[in-house]
Amino acid sequence: MDTMDIDFSWNYFASAHGKGVVDGVGGILKRLVWLEIMAGKQCSSADGFVKICREKSQTISTILVRQAQLDVTKLTLEKIFSQINSIPDLQKQHHFQALHKDVIQFAEYATSDNQYVYRF
Repeated sequence: MDTMDIDFSWNYFASAHGKGVVDGVGGILKRLVWLEIMAGKQCSSADGFVKICREKSQTISTILVRQAQLDVTKLTLEKIFSQINSIPDLQKQHHFQALHKDVIQFAEYATSDNQYVYRF
């Protein structure tokens, strides 16, 4: 399978910018861990944070991503992105939809009237 043959739609959310659910989930998990620490529980690592999150929340799935996983993913993405052209005004776009292998549709927001198609 071609590593760039990915079906996806992405709506970009910047953390800590009042985006609702995205910030809310992180806030809930941090509060749960903080409450456990205030009650005397030890949490001095990412493993400990994830363990407490899993114990205290059955509705939020929490996973630990190790540095080695990030490093491999970073190298893979750098290789892919070094071979493509950039999207005009990328910093203003928050919604992306893959249409075909080398074609995407993008817009400022998912509901924007102005949708653009870019061919790589």
